[in-house]
Amino acid sequence: MKTIRCPHCGEETPQTREDASLSNGEHNEYICLNCGKPFGQANPTAPDSAINQCDTFHFSYGGYFGGYKSLTMRERDGYAELTIEPPYSEFEHSGLTFRTTLDEWRDFKQTLFHELFILSWTEDYTDPDILDGTQWEIRLEFDTLKSVNISGSNRYPVYYDDLIEHTAHYFSLIDEME
Repeated sequence: MKTIRCPHCGEETPQTREDASLSNGEHNEYICLNCGKPFGQANPTAPDSAINQCDTFHFSYGGYFGGYKSLTMRERDGYAELTIEPPYSEFEHSGLTFRTTLDEWRDFKQTLFHELFILSWTEDYTDPDILDGTQWEIRLEFDTLKSVNISGSNRYPVYYDDLIEHTAHYFSLIDEME
């Protein structure tokens, strides 16, 4: 099993937690023994849980000189639609759009929510001392829950490299086009 790190402080000191419930009645799965902050959802199968309500994932990253790549996954009726945009293009919306299975979409979300703990990331990761570099953005949209926006400039959450690894297969498809 992969080592679980706290998405708040990065320490490898989580403990299973069953005593504190969230506002919707769900429980946090872990609490960090270092910083004391809870993370994860212990009841992800509830119909109103964030993972079941999430219908769109958007991720873009890059920089001024290298352009920005983006990946958008949307749940549709009976399938998921993926759109991958290259960093530079002569034409707007000249990336790849294709369908994948709902199982692949669910597996993708499973990793986001239960291995990368994306809902425990803070909204902004900005290093104000660096002007150039890498900027990135994530947007999660839900059926009835408020959208989640996370972004950064030259600063990254604990699981950012894991996110890059998790999306690498999709971005490799657009790299082959360039």
